[in-house]
Amino acid sequence: MALERIRQLKSHLTHSSGLAALEVKRPDDVVITMAVRSPLCKSKKGALKDTGSDELLTSMFKAAIQKSQIDPSIIGDICVGTVLAPGAMYQARSAAIAAGIPVTTPVQVVNSGLMAVTTVANQIKAGQIDVGLAVGVESMSANPDMGAPHLSEEISAHSTAKDCKEPMGWTSENVANDFAVTREEMDQWAAASFQRASHAQLAGFFKSEIVPIDAFSGAPGSKERTKIVVTEDDGIRHGTTAEGLSKIRSAFPQWGGKTTGGNASQITDGAAAVLLMRRSKAEELGLKVIAKWVTTTVV
Repeated sequence: MALERIRQLKSHLTHSSGLAALEVKRPDDVVITMAVRSPLCKSKKGALKDTGSDELLTSMFKAAIQKSQIDPSIIGDICVGTVLAPGAMYQARSAAIAAGIPVTTPVQVVNSGLMAVTTVANQIKAGQIDVGLAVGVESMSANPDMGAPHLSEEISAHSTAKDCKEPMGWTSENVANDFAVTREEMDQWAAASFQRASHAQLAGFFKSEIVPIDAFSGAPGSKERTKIVVTEDDGIRHGTTAEGLSKIRSAFPQWGGKTTGGNASQITDGAAAVLLMRRSKAEELGLKVIAKWVTTTVV
């Protein structure tokens, strides 16, 4: 321990900047030893459409534990990012226990998978825990976005606060107009994205990051409901071209008419998990470090 502390102090005192500073390895670094995801499937139409968010979360926890190569009892905290799941805290806590994580491991919920990673990383950085699991999950088949709830007269009368009630389509059109992005440019970017995703899937590039997910086919409670295993994304449109996308009608003509079902992001069912820990803990456990967390910023 004394030698480790001396090396740590030396690394702090050694002058470095830029990339060299980021590449310095310290025992108290926050590192990632596992990052996996479920297949990302089309809402209402894809392979995960009959799987509830609690079921998807349970399956993601199980897959993460198996992939992580650790005893789940060493996980100091779990943070789950989700937006639309009703009773998210109930789902997250019960899914963790059902997946084999001890009841002594706390679970918290935030509204973003990326913020779940940040929360766990900051806990490790502060010395509160040595190991943490960050998870993101959303089933937009089971929990579609129904828009903002009724808000108070005070909020509705506020010139900026009232905008929080508006849907993402409204935001998309505003951003396109504010930055002079044309419909043609949006279609070109979308086509390039589909083409790259198509190439990556066909070449097998996604296989190392996707874990098979135990799911269901058939409505909950129905006699036809059966267990299935989902192994790959089903929303990638092979053969997509900008010319083809240009023929799709606008989804929001009332706000600008540039966003379509072809150049907008897919409405998706899926989950992901990231295991973070102190570098010294990863070395103690003999785990491979695949990334170093440095910081998070919001832009």
